Amino acid sequence: MIEMVETGSSFIVSIGYDITRKMMFVEFKSGSIFAYKGIPKAIHNGLIAASSKGNFFNNNVRNVYKGVRLPPSDKSKFVKVSQAQAGKIIN
Repeated sequence: MIEMVETGSSFIVSIGYDITRKMMFVEFKSGSIFAYKGIPKAIHNGLIAASSKGNFFNNNVRNVYKGVRLPPSDKSKFVKVSQAQAGKIIN
């Protein structure tokens, strides 16, 4: 299962990363989850640390990396964790 860390953002609900496949998963407020291939860990870390997740995403991911919307049935492959559970600090 991929851990999806809750962000507290008004735009992005949660973010996950598969380091082996260099894939980042982003769940939006709409409930849709998109997978982005070829994402360097630095971009994932930048999004996690950004004070504005939406601005960082729009400037560094959208229109830079190809995103594929996952079918609703794929939601079972993810587990949401709080920021504290993930051991990460998310602004």
